[in-house]
Amino acid sequence: MRKEEWLETLKGKTVKGLLELLKDVRINSMSKTPEEIRMLIEEISKRHLWEADKIEFEYLRDMPVEPKVEVEVEKETERKVPGSIYEHLGASTYSKSDFDSNKYPALKTAIGIINIIGWIVLVVSFLGFIAALSLTRNLWIGLAVLFSGFLVFLLLLAYGNMLQIMVDMEYNIRKMSNEMCRNSSKTRTQ
Repeated sequence: MRKEEWLETLKGKTVKGLLELLKDVRINSMSKTPEEIRMLIEEISKRHLWEADKIEFEYLRDMPVEPKVEVEVEKETERKVPGSIYEHLGASTYSKSDFDSNKYPALKTAIGIINIIGWIVLVVSFLGFIAALSLTRNLWIGLAVLFSGFLVFLLLLAYGNMLQIMVDMEYNIRKMSNEMCRNSSKTRTQ
């Protein structure tokens, strides 16, 4: 692989993808020339790394490796996110390694539980409305039960959506940070 092609391949990868590649070179003995390893380390050094990524990078960077036969590295596949906020932000593609579906499992579980409880409250308030009408024959009590149940339903759904927005914001901020680091490294090399 030519030097320019290798550099373009590295620039097209996310921080996570670059660290995985360095891990393959250092631990799994993926064959790369010393020059390609140096370029990989330089590319990772240019990017903004989270603390955990910094620790992993420093560990992998300092590991010795013996050069072997050159192997082609496939470019990460990209997928289109149709009709999403990413298109409106100008980031219409994401790589498979950008999104970690196992991130924040407790928070995602809490979001699901809150939404389910909200729907249960709505159904119970409707049943309470019917029960209040049949038992007390007072429309105002039934409407109060229905309105208060609907209000609690809306608050629970809003809270669940707010938590989901926070998870999405973390992902978007991380993606924008990686993109800004990639763009600033392109500016420095020109």
